[in-house]
Amino acid sequence: MTFELDHGDDQPASGQAWNDIVEQMPIAVQTARLDADGDFTLIRANRAVDAVVGFELSARVGHRLSAIFPNASPERFARYRDVALGGDGFVEPLRVYEDDHIKGAFDLHAFRSGPNEVTVVYLNATDRLRKEELQQRYRQLLDDAPDMMAAVSPATGIIRECNQTLVSELGYAMGDLVGRHVVDIHHPSCRDEVARALATLGTLGEVPPTDLLLSARDGRVVDVSLKASAIRNAAGDVTRSNWVWRDVTSQKRAEAELRHLEQKNTDLARFAYIASHDLQEPLRAIINFSGLLAQELQVHDLSPSAVTYLRFVTDGATRMQGLISGLLEYSRLSHRREPRRVDCAEVCRDVVAELQGAIQLTGAEVRVQALPILTADPVELSLVLRNLISNALKFVRPQHAPRVTVGVRRSDEQVVLWVADEGVGLSEDDEQRIFEMFRRLHPRSEYPGNGVGLALCRRVAELNGGRIWVERNDGPGATFCVGLPLPMLHEEDGGPWS
Repeated sequence: MTFELDHGDDQPASGQAWNDIVEQMPIAVQTARLDADGDFTLIRANRAVDAVVGFELSARVGHRLSAIFPNASPERFARYRDVALGGDGFVEPLRVYEDDHIKGAFDLHAFRSGPNEVTVVYLNATDRLRKEELQQRYRQLLDDAPDMMAAVSPATGIIRECNQTLVSELGYAMGDLVGRHVVDIHHPSCRDEVARALATLGTLGEVPPTDLLLSARDGRVVDVSLKASAIRNAAGDVTRSNWVWRDVTSQKRAEAELRHLEQKNTDLARFAYIASHDLQEPLRAIINFSGLLAQELQVHDLSPSAVTYLRFVTDGATRMQGLISGLLEYSRLSHRREPRRVDCAEVCRDVVAELQGAIQLTGAEVRVQALPILTADPVELSLVLRNLISNALKFVRPQHAPRVTVGVRRSDEQVVLWVADEGVGLSEDDEQRIFEMFRRLHPRSEYPGNGVGLALCRRVAELNGGRIWVERNDGPGATFCVGLPLPMLHEEDGGPWS
């Protein structure tokens, strides 16, 4: 295809003076002349354009553009031809990206600079676009933030901008919040406090975390914690302030529920204590008067059934007294705690000494391995060891003397006190039920007790942030384990791991 070139009176932009001017310009410039075959010949290019195209284009003057830019799109050459023949100039963005970030950016301005000539000026837009990119990313971060945020004028209290989270939480449009006074978005009950915070922001420089209420468009009230900070310029003047509201509605609700549960637990414990204490007196009366009645009736010839009935009364009252005593002890656990440095070996020696009567009566062997020093309540620790060891002495196989071992092991998260026996053991189904209050697995005629001891042990473990469980041995018996948080361990005092 042959193009009809323009032979008008316009003089081409040429000459040494023009070339010198272009060469000294910091802006990248190149000029090409349209040839009859539709291609272009490069007739001018300053050295500034070399940095844009990535090679010495200024040294290629006189070469055809199709040879210089073999990969250029036909559409761009068509637009160049249109401009060279008198068409309108155009602006085209050129962008180079690296890892989703702008590496280089230019705005290509093409215009007719003479008959059959097109001049291209590359204006560097990298800094401007990088700034826009940073602003966009910053804006995205603000909108994705879980907290509600706003930029507020410290002089007027007007919201200059805010993030999408504030818009979504309060149910307003962005335009309804921007330009509004920051006090107005708060609940009437705390607007005076917000106004005071705004007034002192310039002098204090910040508003420490403050519990407030925001008013949503639909009438909802949002519990928030506000923190605001002043932004100063180089002269030290406060030019803006950043406000951050954190939604603490769920936290407040949870705190209220926790307070309610704590109050209920306190009331329940108080009731259990009072009920247990008040029930002790009539039970003692039943036991005492039953004994007196039995003595009084010894002189009479009672029938066997009458004797049995009287024994049932006495035994039932005694068992009830034991149950109530256990319940009373259970209710006292959370109210008398005094954690301190405790030597477990010393506590265990005291417990074994207390149980010497049962040990000698059963011919038991009790072995105590090296034990650590803990931060714990000594009464609680003694209660746990006493119940576990006494159970090991009680739940034995017929014709077998009890063999009990007390020891400790540790893991990355907890220290575990354990008591192992070679007794009757228990089934897998009973491994959880055995720790329930008043739970008994054996008839009272075989093994005495009221089913409170292991429930007390579980309560102690939970009060210390731990847990209790039972492991079945490979042979007879079982091992009861009390896992306690590792920070309770005094490793600096030595112990089993030294």
